[in-house]
Amino acid sequence: MLETDLASNLRRLTEQDHELFAQFESSSLEQDLDDAFVELDHWAVFGSLEQNRLVSAASMYPWMGKANLADIGVLTLAPFRGQRHGRSVVRSIAQYACQQGAQPQFRCRLDQQESIALAQAAGLTLFGTWEVISPDSNEWELE
Repeated sequence: MLETDLASNLRRLTEQDHELFAQFESSSLEQDLDDAFVELDHWAVFGSLEQNRLVSAASMYPWMGKANLADIGVLTLAPFRGQRHGRSVVRSIAQYACQQGAQPQFRCRLDQQESIALAQAAGLTLFGTWEVISPDSNEWELE
């Protein structure tokens, strides 16, 4: 069973948390928001708060339309990284996915060492790798 160690500061977020989430987004870098893809309107959203401020959030949605595969995104504000907020929201949302009959999936690039370390700290294990050929790649060109 997954356990969280910040339970008193951790909770599921709802549409009523719109203002709290908007403040979180405005405190984040645009690139971090794009990379994490954490959205308040996803299937489930969990957040870690510190002094009533949202400092880390994870959301999930059905991946590729499959109701049993839940893709997780997570974002922690830079000043709060390394304090177990990200680990706690990932563990909580993964536990929630399992309770709902879904398999949690945490995807990241292999060069994102912080994301890999977070996944490992949350108790997730590597399942596989996926190679994607960019449409801009020379491998698409026909000679």
